[in-house]
Amino acid sequence: MFFSSRELYFAYGSNMSSRRLSARVSSAKVIGPARLDGYIWCCNKLGQDGTAKANLMLQDDFAVHGVLFSVKTKQCRQLDRIEAGYRRIGVEVEHQGMVKKAFAYQSDLITRHAPTLEYVSFIIDGLIEHQLPTEYVAELRREAGI
Repeated sequence: MFFSSRELYFAYGSNMSSRRLSARVSSAKVIGPARLDGYIWCCNKLGQDGTAKANLMLQDDFAVHGVLFSVKTKQCRQLDRIEAGYRRIGVEVEHQGMVKKAFAYQSDLITRHAPTLEYVSFIIDGLIEHQLPTEYVAELRREAGI
């Protein structure tokens, strides 16, 4: 039996920036852009600093674009600690016409505060770096108030 020593991680917030994620977990390797159906992107998770962070909310007929990464299993616990206030959820994302099982983070800790400009800059870096759809980038900019 073959056991993978890596897991697939779907990033949709600041961790879409390879620079940001690699600084957090050195084993992160980009797989590429991916889409998660049945969810909507929000910037409403209460961060430890009191500001808003990206979040997933169930919503039929919507999709969240993000980036699929491969992370060493032993570093996933480290990422879990960094992503305090989120819980890890199993998701199925579309990547290059194929469905892939991955994990993502979601939270019930909701806020009406705004994200910091630094946080938003990581999101924008990831959107540009991975060339996510232009209309999606515009939608996220509106949602995040930028």
